[in-house]
Amino acid sequence: MMFTETCLTILLLSAAQVFVSDSSSLQPPETAKDKQVMTLVIDPGHGGYDSGCVVPGLHEKVIALAFSRRLGQKITELDPYIHIIYTRTDDAAVPLQQRTAYGNQIQADAFVSIHCNAHHESVVKGFETYVYGEQAVECGHNHEEHASETTNNLSGPNAILSNLHQQKARTESIELAQHIQRGISRQALINNRGVKQGRFRVLKYSQVPSVLLEIGYLTNPSDRYNLQRNSYQNRLADQLAQSIIAYLRQESV
Repeated sequence: MMFTETCLTILLLSAAQVFVSDSSSLQPPETAKDKQVMTLVIDPGHGGYDSGCVVPGLHEKVIALAFSRRLGQKITELDPYIHIIYTRTDDAAVPLQQRTAYGNQIQADAFVSIHCNAHHESVVKGFETYVYGEQAVECGHNHEEHASETTNNLSGPNAILSNLHQQKARTESIELAQHIQRGISRQALINNRGVKQGRFRVLKYSQVPSVLLEIGYLTNPSDRYNLQRNSYQNRLADQLAQSIIAYLRQESV
């Protein structure tokens, strides 16, 4: 079942109404004053000329942005001491290296990239969490991000230090991915396809814990229908928000 263009417009407007770009503007409850301020970068995949996966009447970049805003709002509601920073807040094309570099520069506590998947077989559906790995499994569709020809220009001591940061971040990325998967598994909201490795450029040079989330398959009728529903996006965002906060606060899921 496909939604009309009008329904998609309503979806985006609804998401925009709950957009929070800086959680520091909110007044946290008195009981939260002892909490450490943390920073989470949310990266809505694609944007601008890069639409990502396209099915009739629906672009991946639209769903990614709407859901990213919703996820950020949920996290802010649950923990006002987590700053939410977005790599894009509109239909802009942001270079992949710039997305990663920004998370590194501000030394974010975590980086989460939001995408939708696609597959030539429409029966394939579900939620996947990717961490960076050279031995990548097959991805549903060929993201621009799924290319690792880009080289790191660092050399000497800087390169060694960068590699050490990346190794530590990749270990922590697996822990973040496991928190997310445990949260998704707790409720049968969507088919859980597990944690996988991918050679995504947006993850490759990250020096902070980073994951790429495929929140559903736009080529699957069930996933496509659900991802266009506000109520479904809210439920999925709530599950993810709780899992991400649990990781950041080192709480069990």
